[in-house]
Amino acid sequence: MAKGEKKKLGCWGGLCLFFGVCVLISLAAVLIPVAIGVGAWFLIRFIWRRAVIEDPDNPLVVKGLSLAPIWRKVLAAIPCFLFSCCMITSMTSQSQSTEQEPAPVTDAAQTAVAATTDSPVETDLEVSIIDVGQGDATLVRLPNGKTMLVDAGPDAQAGAVENELSKQGVDKIDYLIATHADSDHIAGMNAIVSGHEIGEFLAPQSTHTTDSYLDLLQTVQNKGIVASAAWAGDVIAYGPDFSVKILSPAEGQMYTESNDWSVVLLITCGNTKMLLTGDAPKEVLKGLNVGKIDVLKVSHHGSDTGTDSELISALSPKYALISYGIGNEYSHPYQSVLNALSSATVYGTGANGTIRLTSDGSAFTVAPEKSGAVAAPDADTTDSAPAEEAVQQDSTPAAGSVAASQAEQTVVVTPSGSKYHRPGCRTLSRSHSLTEMTEDQAIASGYQPCHVCNP
Repeated sequence: MAKGEKKKLGCWGGLCLFFGVCVLISLAAVLIPVAIGVGAWFLIRFIWRRAVIEDPDNPLVVKGLSLAPIWRKVLAAIPCFLFSCCMITSMTSQSQSTEQEPAPVTDAAQTAVAATTDSPVETDLEVSIIDVGQGDATLVRLPNGKTMLVDAGPDAQAGAVENELSKQGVDKIDYLIATHADSDHIAGMNAIVSGHEIGEFLAPQSTHTTDSYLDLLQTVQNKGIVASAAWAGDVIAYGPDFSVKILSPAEGQMYTESNDWSVVLLITCGNTKMLLTGDAPKEVLKGLNVGKIDVLKVSHHGSDTGTDSELISALSPKYALISYGIGNEYSHPYQSVLNALSSATVYGTGANGTIRLTSDGSAFTVAPEKSGAVAAPDADTTDSAPAEEAVQQDSTPAAGSVAASQAEQTVVVTPSGSKYHRPGCRTLSRSHSLTEMTEDQAIASGYQPCHVCNP
């Protein structure tokens, strides 16, 4: 070789260089995600240290500090490790996909995809204010299919709650909530706990109690049910388009009355909101600053301790629902409360029986069990006839006219359906053409009653 002549690489040298470059590229594909994962781990640790300094009373911080340091580091590493693995897998699969020509999509496959895309997805929120006389019980069916029962009325009305659960095919109650210790809200819950599978039980850590409440807690303990304290800020359930959040009682707050401890729930579904208030006083409700809502479950059976014009002006509900019993000894609902609710459409279990509501995320529809107008006791003309008819006829209707009114109940049918429904039935949410007729006409035309709304 002449002096100054460069040595040629040769075939073997070129091959080794090629493989060396390939190895470096492969290592980079692995090392880059690993480096990102390690960096994310240090970032999480940095955020944790700042949280400990700046917000030491945060529940997550308090929970984290109860763990050993090594476990905190492990918990921080887990998401970083998974993220790195996902990046490596993604890079590998992307590399493989570029080497393969995509298979042609057949007409049958296109049809199947279109059918899947167009298939309706059931996302409705369903709420039933159960008629338990002078008491309170609310059944909620969430868009994710889970169920929540808020209170269960007095002991004598446990059968009414059981009937509603059976009618709706509810075997398991995922969330059972006792708003407070008063027997007209929770005495009927003992039988429900004994006869059903319960996912989780929530109740306030009230300083006030009753014999019914103590019996309930013992039954819950005997069945080994998970029991949790209900505090403001806790989210009971949530999904892409809904949530159930506790607004009251506030942790660390000491209340003087049993009703003050009432669990207040805000249920959100899409753009709609519903407030469940238990027996919470109006002072507590005003302090929550909920804003505008669509549906208000009126506090304390329509007593003036839970509702006034100022509260209703702030909430501006479209619908107001009152759970009360005809002829109750407390004279619920008060006329002053009904006056305050003059801007809303008011339904009550005393006048309308069980009240069922459905939200599709944009609006609520209401389907009462029977027609009638809610009236204060001193305005009632009869305990059995709907007040609405009493006003129209300016006299107390006889039993025969009440029966005739029930027989003339308006129902709706679809052009291709075989069943008749209550107006507002959730199975009609996507039906655009409905025909109204009386129930007698529907039966005479061969229609069968819907098993969902049970007209």
